[in-house]
Parts: sequence; structure tokens; C-alpha cells
Amino acid sequence: MSPEQTYIIALSKAAIFDEDPPLPPEDTDWQYIWDKAYEQNISGLLASAIKKLPDEQKPANYQEWHILMLQTLTIMSDRFDEFDRMINILRQNGLEPISLKGIVVARDLYGDKAMLRTMGDFDIFVGKDKYSGVKELFASEGYEISAESMGMNAKRGRHFWEIFFTLEEEFRVNCLEWDKRFPNHTIRTDSGILTLDPTYMLAHLILHLGKHMVREGSGIRSLLDIALFVRKYRNDIDFEFVRRACEEQYFENAYVLTLNAVKQFFGIDTEVEEKDAEVFMEYMLTGGIFGDKSENVMISQASKHEDNVGIVRRLFFPTVKMLDYRYTYLKQYPFLLPVAWVHRVFYAHSHYGYSFRQMLRGIKGGISFAKKRDKWMENLDLYDKRG
Repeated sequence: MSPEQTYIIALSKAAIFDEDPPLPPEDTDWQYIWDKAYEQNISGLLASAIKKLPDEQKPANYQEWHILMLQTLTIMSDRFDEFDRMINILRQNGLEPISLKGIVVARDLYGDKAMLRTMGDFDIFVGKDKYSGVKELFASEGYEISAESMGMNAKRGRHFWEIFFTLEEEFRVNCLEWDKRFPNHTIRTDSGILTLDPTYMLAHLILHLGKHMVREGSGIRSLLDIALFVRKYRNDIDFEFVRRACEEQYFENAYVLTLNAVKQFFGIDTEVEEKDAEVFMEYMLTGGIFGDKSENVMISQASKHEDNVGIVRRLFFPTVKMLDYRYTYLKQYPFLLPVAWVHRVFYAHSHYGYSFRQMLRGIKGGISFAKKRDKWMENLDLYDKRG
């Protein structure tokens, strides 16, 4: 890793643990750190650590860091207020969901920096018996509802919710069995949020990180969440159960690398065998919050590795395994694969606004993009190994 990448990790650690940051290396490229923090959506957090540096060690544009931190606080305060409002309404109507990921860890783990842990949306899980009621309630509160394969999206102004009735994107194997278990494995956090118990929550956090690593990549914000989570709940987590859950979902190496990164870079002991996580961390810092994504929405299919399937085929004619996470009808009716090929083109056009010309224009770049990702996946052994 470069000195700047290493220093980003050090600033992140200082921010989430509320420690004084180390002094920056000599000749630090602060512009790189500024750009990378913005890409990774952790600028506010890093600014809180940079604020503690001696004035002579702060970047020349420190005032911009400070302003961005204040802007983050304002935006997230508004989003948190809306989360509380809607959760209270759902609770009053007997429809309280299980809250997941960002909002949970921000409120439960980040302390007075909770509103510097940015999030674009709120993720909640509801049983199918409550699903229609939740949909009607969000609609009655002025939200625009759009159906998705695993639930629905609800959007109103700057507020966005992903409402799942299945967590199949993470728990892909035996997903129905897992969905049934979640309501029986919940706790209420210190901040009053209903969420998964520590063991199930850690499994979900690691599998979610692994999912993004395989599809397009992931920034380090998710790892900061996991580091704080393990530090607080280490004695309440059944690590062997989490390992088995990740192994069942073909993400055991994601489990090993994630917990080694937590130990190696954040000093939190974890029950996992030693494995160097430096390449894993470097990969997290190569791109933005969701990795080194191509601007062409069609190209993401080319980054999904499958044995004996070439990159060009992945671009134009992805396999069932490459598409069934979104077009879930392929799990039951794999012979509809040609329908899914057409479906994804029109989805990219209607949902993301890509023109057909834009989709075709990035093919050459997509091949290069996929080759680079293949190399990362091979080095990290994070290929999807489902049969």
C-alpha cells in the first residue's frame, strides 16, 4: 500500500476510536487523501480526526474538510430524524422491522460521531406477513414505492429505504430457512433499535461485504463498521457459527480476510487463523465506496467470474449464476435465461437511464475492467464457488 493509503487507515482508526491521529508522513499527498475520502464517503469521519492534528500538520485545505464535516452532520441529522419518525409510526402500527447495517452500527457504535457515519439509505427487513402493511404505510406517508425482486424501495425527497422480505442477496444458500430464523434472533440495541443479535448481525455484515467485494468491490467504511462491532460484541459472538454461515454461502475466505483485517489494522483480536490482509485492504482502497465500478451498468456482469466462462461471454450472455441474484426467477426457471438477457438491457435503460449507445460504447473498457477484477479475485481467492 502507498503511504497515503496507510495514512487513510490510520485516520479512520483514530476517528472511530476517538483517538489522536498519528502525524502524517512527510510529503503526504493530501489531494489524494481528499479525493479518496470523498470516493469512499468517509470525508466527515476523517475530518474529525484531522481536526486533532497540530495546525502546522493539517492540510492546506483544512477549512474545506471542516465545512464538509458540518455538511455531513446536517444531512445525516435530517435523515436520522426521518428514520426515527418512520420507525415510530411502524412500531405504533405493529409493523416494527428488523433494522440492518448502516443505521444500526451508526447509532449503536459510533457514539458522538454517529452522524458522521454517512449512509444513502436505510435497510430494513420485514416478514412477508407484514410486507403489505409496511408498503401501505410508507405510501400513506408520501413515499414513492417501487418493487424490487427481494422487496421494495421507498423514496421521498432525500430519504430512501430498501425494504427486504428476504436477505437472499447475502444468504443465498438455504435462503428461505435463513429468512425464517431472523425474527427469532433479534436484540434491541442501547439506542432502542430492533436488529439481529450479535452473531447473526456479524454474519450479515461480513456476507454483505463479501457480496460487494465479488460483484464490484467495496470501500473500507463497511470494515470500520465491523471493527467497531467486533470490539463491542466480541464476547457475545459465536465466531464458529459465523464462520460456518459464511462457509455455507461460499464466503469463508471473506470471513477470514475480514477478521484478519480487523485484527491487523485496527488491533482488535478475533478468533480466526492468521492470514495477511494487506492485499485485501489495498483492494478496498483502490476505488470508491462500492469499489472500482465501471460507469457502464452492463459492464458489471463482466466482473463476475465463473470457471470456463470468458469475459466477452460474460458481457453479452451472462450465465444463470451471474444473473440470478437480481432476476430471481432464474433460480426456479433457469431456461428463462434468454429472457433475463433482454430484461437486464431494458432494466439498465429504464431504471438507470442508460441509452443503448452508452451500453455499447463501454465494451472495450469493460473487458479491461473485468481482467483487472479477475486478477484481484484470484489473488484474494474470493471467487463465487457455487456449483
